[in-house]
Order: sequence, then structure tokens, then C-alpha cells
Amino acid sequence: MLTNYEKLFAHLPMPEPPEDLLNKVMNRIYLERRLWTLKWRLPSFAIGFIGSIMAAVPAFQVVHSALAESGFAQFLSLIFSDPREVLAYWDSFIIMLLESLPAISIVVFLVTIFAMLESLKYAVRDFRVVLSPLKTN
Repeated sequence: MLTNYEKLFAHLPMPEPPEDLLNKVMNRIYLERRLWTLKWRLPSFAIGFIGSIMAAVPAFQVVHSALAESGFAQFLSLIFSDPREVLAYWDSFIIMLLESLPAISIVVFLVTIFAMLESLKYAVRDFRVVLSPLKTN
């Protein structure tokens, strides 16, 4: 029985793969990669962007209240009201401005802005990948 199958398959031509099989496989891999980007990366960066916007609002309020409490704006207004005195004691004035500056709250606000811009950058990049036309070479 085994020899009958060997004789049968010995005379059959070997199957040839279609010429465009490689292109079809590569296009499908590319499509799956784009779909994975659409399903996972884009929503995660979009959620990160929305979360950082939501965190930036209270961070801005903290910076605003800290600037009001520290008197930084009043010290800064001396530049316009008494510029001669500021120029005469410029070194003490700069140190006074730096001491009254609420650095921690400004850093927290800038970190939230940086996180918002980075997540927006990656979301736009992934959105561009998803919307790019499928290459059919």
C-alpha cells in the first residue's frame, strides 16, 4: 500500500506558491501591526494625554495660589515702579525674587505640561501610523 502512494506522489508536480505570497504575508503583518497600534498604543497615549490635562489644571491652580502667597508678583512689579532702586540693588533683588519663587509647585506644573506634550506627541505619531495607506507592493 505504501508503494502505491509513493508511485502516485512521484508523478505529481510539486506545488508552487503563488508569486505574490510574500507581498500578501508582509502586507498582513503590516496591517496587524497597525491594528495593534490602534488597539493598544493609541488609546493608552490618549488616556495619558487626558490624564495629564486633568492634572495640569490643579497644578496650575497650585502655582497661581503659591505665587499669590509668596508675594512674587509684588516683588516683580518693583521693576516697573522703581527701576532705579532695582538697578542699584540688582543682586539683592535677584536673590529676593529667587527666594520668593515657589519652585516646587512650578516644577510640578512643568512636569504635567511635559507629560501632556509627550503623550500628545506619541498619540499623534501613532494616529499617523494608523491612518497611513496600506502599502501594496
